[in-house]
Amino acid sequence: MTTEATLLSELLALEASVAQSNGHKAGRINDTSSSDPVVRIVDELLLLAARNRASDVHFELNESLCQMQYRIDGELVFGRTFDVQLGARLLRRIKIMSDIPTTDARHPYEGQLHFKVDGNELDIRVATAPVKRGESCALRLSARSESLQNIDSIGMSPEMVEKLRTLVNAPFGMVQVVGPTGAGKTTTMYAALGEINADERRVLTIEDPVERVVPGFTQMEVDDAANFGFEEGLRTALRQDPDVIMVGEIRDGITAQVAANAAFSGHFVITTLHATDTVAGALRLISLGAERFVVATSLTGVVSQRLVRKSCEHCKAEVPLNDVDKWYLSQKGIELSTEWRGRGCERCSSTGYYGRTGIYELLVLDQRLRSLLFQSADYATLRAAAIESGLSTLDSEAIGAVRRGITTIAEIRKAVNSE
Repeated sequence: MTTEATLLSELLALEASVAQSNGHKAGRINDTSSSDPVVRIVDELLLLAARNRASDVHFELNESLCQMQYRIDGELVFGRTFDVQLGARLLRRIKIMSDIPTTDARHPYEGQLHFKVDGNELDIRVATAPVKRGESCALRLSARSESLQNIDSIGMSPEMVEKLRTLVNAPFGMVQVVGPTGAGKTTTMYAALGEINADERRVLTIEDPVERVVPGFTQMEVDDAANFGFEEGLRTALRQDPDVIMVGEIRDGITAQVAANAAFSGHFVITTLHATDTVAGALRLISLGAERFVVATSLTGVVSQRLVRKSCEHCKAEVPLNDVDKWYLSQKGIELSTEWRGRGCERCSSTGYYGRTGIYELLVLDQRLRSLLFQSADYATLRAAAIESGLSTLDSEAIGAVRRGITTIAEIRKAVNSE
């Protein structure tokens, strides 16, 4: 029997002991002794999540039951359901561990807890929210010991890596990383900042929250309760004699203006923004309120990205494309008859996928693009000019990943917007 199966078997036994016991009152959850079944159930659930590479765990408690789900490689996976009384006690235990009030389910709360798995420390962010007839609780897992990725290992082509490395090591300018929520933008920013020698350049970050503590960086955390948001954090950073500023996310016009002006005045700024592609990222900065002239002269590059699941290296095989995928490619004028697809094995939990990688496009602004941006060219004109200048699009990079056996057509159809 596998370790996971053994743990699940023990979990079921523990749950049964809770259901049969009349002696465990709600207040007993404050007892952190491992003899308390509820404490042990929570520990087992977190252990299972970590060992199965889950990035998130979700609990949805309503008036009839509590449902748990994992997110593994970006996909939601059903965990199990609990009796509503046990589910309420599990959520209460999680709240106690993360210093969240246990008596108020009418307001959202955030907290943090630490958990050790196989000798490794996990930092777990906990967020609760009131929902119709119940409560939702989301846990985000991250390994404290996990080293920062470098730009050579995040999935970019060698040519793209060298272009990004040149942008990051420039003395000033702005680089944006754009994409939807959950596309790995923060990982790319950290990887890019890893190219900077912190002994030679002073690096300040404004984050919500600080996800990784990086030696040599001065890292500030947004605190809405103290009215310390990205705007105030950025203004504070500019008074700290920085060479490099990382803004976790541009969410409003004032932050967009201050960030663009910081790059214009001689700092290197890297930030994230929600936009569909590189050209949309540049235009989005202007639409938020940054001056067109400042953006046209200070924006040096935009990275757009998506995450796709990788075909499992242990069970993938070259197989013919199905009719749907052939039709999808035919609409783009692409001829491809096979792909490398995982057949499903114990390592990938029979999904055919194991791990994720990024699909990227990198726009480096040249003089022609700057001129068009300053002249208020529309999206279509800018996009066409970027492609003429050699932009390798998300779409073409995604097809390249399929040809190399990294992922499948089904994955890129889900993750990458079609041209």
